[in-house]
Amino acid sequence: MSLRHRPLARTVMLLSLVGCLLTPLEAFGQDTLAEIRKRGVINVFVEAQYRPYEFRDQSGEIVGLDIDLARKMFDEGLGVKVTFTDLDLTGVLGALLTRKADVVISGIVMTQERAKRFELSIPYSEAGAAVLVRVDETRMKGPDDLSGKVIGTQLGSSSQKAAEAFEAQLKAQGKPGYAELKTYERFPTAQQDLLAKRLDAVVQGRPPLKVLIKERPGQFKILSGLGPKAYYGAVIRKGDTALLEFVNGQIRKLKQDGTLKALQEKWLGESDATLPDPWTPLS
Repeated sequence: MSLRHRPLARTVMLLSLVGCLLTPLEAFGQDTLAEIRKRGVINVFVEAQYRPYEFRDQSGEIVGLDIDLARKMFDEGLGVKVTFTDLDLTGVLGALLTRKADVVISGIVMTQERAKRFELSIPYSEAGAAVLVRVDETRMKGPDDLSGKVIGTQLGSSSQKAAEAFEAQLKAQGKPGYAELKTYERFPTAQQDLLAKRLDAVVQGRPPLKVLIKERPGQFKILSGLGPKAYYGAVIRKGDTALLEFVNGQIRKLKQDGTLKALQEKWLGESDATLPDPWTPLS
């Protein structure tokens, strides 16, 4: 007999047991920093398809701004070995919940929804979404021209949320929404479909798009920004307050001594003038 056909009392009892099991897990999570120190290794999960934050170089090694930042914080700042695991976006966040990952530093945009499920560090880089089009695009002059077009973005990303929110805004103004909003496992696949004219535009974070345009001249251009101000932050399990405080302390230190500025200039070609501390996501 399925659970929904069992007596209500039994269902309530099962839910109570689940609640009892979750409480010690959350408390246990608060000792993650001590566990990391004891084992001498921290497990950092990334999606290595997000240039210039994390990607594989020609030798197959995972490199990028987030990789250098993690090593600065944990190798130099904590004295432990940093191991990186490459998964897709939904996989890296799921790995936090199953305790396979200690922290996710992977170009993750800080949102209200994510703040409900995870601890979020203070920002370490700007992250607002933008609209990418082909360099020869002449039909669209601004974001309102996305109405009636086929748009692509990454499944589960904050850019998907920004695209969906903007479509709702278009409809509220009495305009048609998109012809279609297509989602992809990886942004590079969406970019290739854009070049192949299977898409009219891609919605993605602005910083990696600026690098993409620089590395692939004559192919793409940014049409406009999309959505409110946003930032990238490290993601940590709920209740891991000691680890969160350590990460925030390291980001502040790296900001103060100029290291974060140098990393941004190395990977982004420029540095963020100011980063808020603290930051409450706008959406």
